[in-house]
Amino acid sequence: MSVIKTKNITCLLVGIICSLGPVSAETVTFQQGVDNYAGTSDTSLFQDKPDTMISGSKGLFVQNGEKDGEPNQRHILIRFDDIFGAGPNQIPADATIDNATVTMVCQYGYSPDGGLEVFELIRPFKDGTTWNNFGDGVTVGEDTASDPVGAFSIFSNKKDNAVVDVTASITAWVANPSANLGWSILEADRVGFDGTSAAFASEAEAVETRPILTVEFTPAEPADPTEPE
Repeated sequence: MSVIKTKNITCLLVGIICSLGPVSAETVTFQQGVDNYAGTSDTSLFQDKPDTMISGSKGLFVQNGEKDGEPNQRHILIRFDDIFGAGPNQIPADATIDNATVTMVCQYGYSPDGGLEVFELIRPFKDGTTWNNFGDGVTVGEDTASDPVGAFSIFSNKKDNAVVDVTASITAWVANPSANLGWSILEADRVGFDGTSAAFASEAEAVETRPILTVEFTPAEPADPTEPE
């Protein structure tokens, strides 16, 4: 191929890329049973039922209270798998994360003022995980990161959406997808509420009530074409 033809082709490619304009932000959502997504794992750990597998329940439960004078905690574990990659409705490895949230539909409970905290897990779990086989429930700083990535509230008799910002987690995980071990939701010690708060799980009958991860991201700019020598 002549030098003139090569330069013409290069200029054409540059023109096509430039005509596409700047890269636009995109939004992807992950919700069990929607658009063939089946990657949500979630369960609750019950201190008063330490060997009972709660996975498969239609609800997720969290509590930091007592039962018959004894501590009676309940912890939520939740993870969204298969969210990173080059496939459709996935987050590409070179994307810039603009915003990410987890939305849960509340069933009941009362944990005001950000009383429910969300921590990144640093050890894996599976649907059959129980209080005992996870090692006496979730221990902050051992099973999770030391600091929460966010917090939210649940108010009694209001089936509102509880939304927590997890942008920091998704930003960290997009560069290292294997670090996505999910989150644990715990009731903060400062709340002092002795009841259980609950949200709908990924097994809930009404699909629209299942937890949903929403991620807004900007793909990387395409590389400029290199003119052949």
